[in-house]
Amino acid sequence: MERNRVLDSLFERDDYRGFLRDFFEEERRLRPRFSLRALSARAGFQSTGFLSLVLAGSRNLGEGSAESICRAIGLVDAPARFFLALVRHNQAKTAEERLRSLEEIKKLRKSRSFARASAHQFPYWEEWYHVAIRELAVHSDWNGDFARLGSLVRPRIGAERARRSFERLLELGLVRPTSTGGWEQSAPVLSAEGAPPVLLREFKKEMVLRGLEAMEHLPPGRRHFSTATFAMSHRSMRLFARRIDELRAEMLRVAMEEEPEAVFQANFQIFPLSSDLESGSADSEIRQP
Repeated sequence: MERNRVLDSLFERDDYRGFLRDFFEEERRLRPRFSLRALSARAGFQSTGFLSLVLAGSRNLGEGSAESICRAIGLVDAPARFFLALVRHNQAKTAEERLRSLEEIKKLRKSRSFARASAHQFPYWEEWYHVAIRELAVHSDWNGDFARLGSLVRPRIGAERARRSFERLLELGLVRPTSTGGWEQSAPVLSAEGAPPVLLREFKKEMVLRGLEAMEHLPPGRRHFSTATFAMSHRSMRLFARRIDELRAEMLRVAMEEEPEAVFQANFQIFPLSSDLESGSADSEIRQP
């Protein structure tokens, strides 16, 4: 039986209701006869409408019903504790309850090698090469030679840029010395969630430009580019966008389990090339240059 891959995105979630909605939608895609009635029965809820009200935000989950949901969708150990903490955090009535549940969420995320950047670390995304230097400083044999470190970046950067970048990473607490004289990352995976949107847009634009350079200058065996154009529904677009996020999370997990050979950048995109076919209305988010 194919696994519902929405489960793998749990530790990146901030809203348990959104997680449950996505889980149900994916479960129904995998098993078309699946229903909220079936999920309610699996959780042991007497009222089949209760879960619908929870997903709509009209009702809250109690501790017991949240535990029942965990059992119904197969969450155990750390994932179950994370889901319960997320429920408590989303439904907290006081600032004290919210802070207490947030601390629990942060601890559980760290146990999964996932960390969210704090506000003072947002400058990490100001320069595209910071992300490369962070990986190279830990995984390459550069021996404190900033010219060597900068030469490993593609496209290469000078020694002074490499030095400033490394010092910035130290200042932000994103790399730190080890007891053996090397360097390590404070967290293997760093989420940009919460960073200023304008900063992340500029970073993503820069990485798209780096991708164009790679397409021009690298042989096919050292890079991969593919495109597809098709007409589909907005619902399917949102579904595939979530699946792209799940693939990205899987790539990060695999990377953490392997001995690295190089630093790679993966860009994923999906966007409209037309107005809505029936209404003819253009997407308000798109702005002409």
